[in-house]
Amino acid sequence: MSGRTSALAVDGVLGAGVLVALLVERFMLDAAPASGWDAAARVVAGVGLAVAVALRRRVPFGAFVLSAAALCFEVLVASPSWLAPYANLLGVFSVALYAGRRQAWWGLGILLGCMGV
Repeated sequence: MSGRTSALAVDGVLGAGVLVALLVERFMLDAAPASGWDAAARVVAGVGLAVAVALRRRVPFGAFVLSAAALCFEVLVASPSWLAPYANLLGVFSVALYAGRRQAWWGLGILLGCMGV
């Protein structure tokens, strides 16, 4: 395997790990387990964050926008997770490292907007 292929495989495994950790945190460790719409919203947000982590090297800006949208969705619709912002911070780091300067500035604006939410 080449270095790029192995890095993408690592990101895929990391994304799967994020999804498992978020689902365990939300459904097994939560004192008041979610049901109905809240549970569906938590799963949708978790999948969005996990996909963003898995795609962070291939499309860093798009992955960050997806993770920011998933995090904002979670905060507005479901009860927020303490673990989800860490996946979003990985997206911020990836935009700074892998994206161009213009996308990094747009990322900063999106980050500040999400902080407002």
